[in-house]
Amino acid sequence: LLQDAVTPDAIVSLVEPLLSDVEKNEAMRSELREVRHKLGEPGAVKRVAHLVYNLGKEKCNE
Repeated sequence: LLQDAVTPDAIVSLVEPLLSDVEKNEAMRSELREVRHKLGEPGAVKRVAHLVYNLGKEKCNE
C-alpha cells in the first residue's frame, strides 16, 4: 500500500486473510523468515557502509 491507497478498508482487506487463513498466515511467515535469512545478522546496512568506505579508501591509496 502506498500513500493514498493506505485506508482502513485496504488494510483490513490485506490483513484479514492472514488472520483467518492458517495456510496464508504460515506462508507469509515462511516468506518473512526467508527474507530475514537472506539479510543475515542485524547491522547489514552498517556492514555495507563499511565495505563501501573501505573500497573507496583502497581506491584512493592506489
